[in-house]
Amino acid sequence: MRNAFRHAVILSSLIALGVGLGAPQASLAAVSGRATYQAAARSLLDEGRAALAAGDAKKALHAFETALVADPGSVAVMVAIGKAHEAMGQQALGLSYYRRALSIDPASRQALAAEALAFLAADRLEDAEKNAVRLARLCAAKGCAELARVRAAIEAYKAKSMAAATPGKDGTL
Repeated sequence: MRNAFRHAVILSSLIALGVGLGAPQASLAAVSGRATYQAAARSLLDEGRAALAAGDAKKALHAFETALVADPGSVAVMVAIGKAHEAMGQQALGLSYYRRALSIDPASRQALAAEALAFLAADRLEDAEKNAVRLARLCAAKGCAELARVRAAIEAYKAKSMAAATPGKDGTL
């Protein structure tokens, strides 16, 4: 309950920044306000990540959704919302947030990797491999952790699939 109150205070403070401003001050306040919104979103994102790490996906989702109100164009927040939905067993919703993140920034390595891992969880290997190819292009010069993580997950998925397809001792699958 304390966090809900905190979120309400943050949002009301953010809204108050834009109230009662004249035209000359509006542009200065807009720059200042945007930074304030983004700082609030980062704080809420950190809070949500901690909740998700602690296994409280519902609490994490609430923090992430509040962060999205503060910074609606944040790719990181959309990816976090997707992960919270996945943690709650809502894979389709998770994938939809990864798509939204990629519609804002098609070169987001974080969103591409999250989507690729979600594709694997949904047995969509071909789609995951397409994301790996896109990541490889983005990380061509020096490589990146997201690509390494996706490639490792794809290899593990393939190994698991091969093991499941190998006939047992009695000749059955």
